[in-house]
Amino acid sequence: MTVEDPTVIDMAHVGADGKVYLSIMDGWPWGDLEHIQLLQKKINIYLGIIEDGQVYDKVPEARRDKLVIQVIYAHEPDELGREFLDHAEKVITAEGIVFGHSTSVLDYESNRSETP
Repeated sequence: MTVEDPTVIDMAHVGADGKVYLSIMDGWPWGDLEHIQLLQKKINIYLGIIEDGQVYDKVPEARRDKLVIQVIYAHEPDELGREFLDHAEKVITAEGIVFGHSTSVLDYESNRSETP
């Protein structure tokens, strides 16, 4: 399961901090508009399952104030990728959901944004 399949959550887990992490696994290299479009579609699907409540059926521990959408990518983003991720962060955090991105799950803490 990866960014190419928008119909599934790539990975969902409850962290030691009690937050529910919905991860998008992205192995594509950056620099391609198709990549950005696939990633945007996948993020929109994740937001949709949160909005319509499906996430609570799939992950019963989930609470809106404890949700995190994270993108785990294999390649560091280029300028266009960074701009996209910055924009996605603004949109997602405005919804009260934490957003983060990194090259690994372990690096996630240093690349996340939390809503106030």
